[in-house]
Amino acid sequence: MSVGNLIIDDEHKYLFCLINGVELALKLDNNRAILKQLFEQLEEYTLSHFRQEEKTQLKMKYPGYIEHKMEHQRILEQMAALRQRVLESEPISAEEDLEVILEQETAKIDNYGEPGSGAAEPEPAESDSLNLDPQVQEQVVGLLRGWVLDHVLKTDMQMKKYLQRLPKNFL
Repeated sequence: MSVGNLIIDDEHKYLFCLINGVELALKLDNNRAILKQLFEQLEEYTLSHFRQEEKTQLKMKYPGYIEHKMEHQRILEQMAALRQRVLESEPISAEEDLEVILEQETAKIDNYGEPGSGAAEPEPAESDSLNLDPQVQEQVVGLLRGWVLDHVLKTDMQMKKYLQRLPKNFL
């Protein structure tokens, strides 16, 4: 799963570590605060990783830069929608299609503050625990892993032939 750059590869590994942390926290009691912290860390690190990847692409004159950047934006929007849905919204049942819900939540984020958007600041949750159905926990972790895996294996791997021409620690 190497893209041919040690730094980018290590960042991908760390993203999986953060996702593993979310998976573990979902199983804890009184997990709302830790999940909030982990989602924030995951979003911040993902944003930082994407920015660095985009700078590297510009430096090496990567021809797929625009499409890659657009995919980064889509992933960040979906991640924010997932965090909001898991931490701040009504409970999710196993019967709900989480991907459809995320598309709806992403649309709300895109239209936030526009008249008639229906998007309002979420009410703070009363409970310290998010008791999500085990199937929902699997969906959440599956979506997070899926975004990273899909992005790395399909989109980032397209950079490999360009990165291989450069030093392994090129940024």
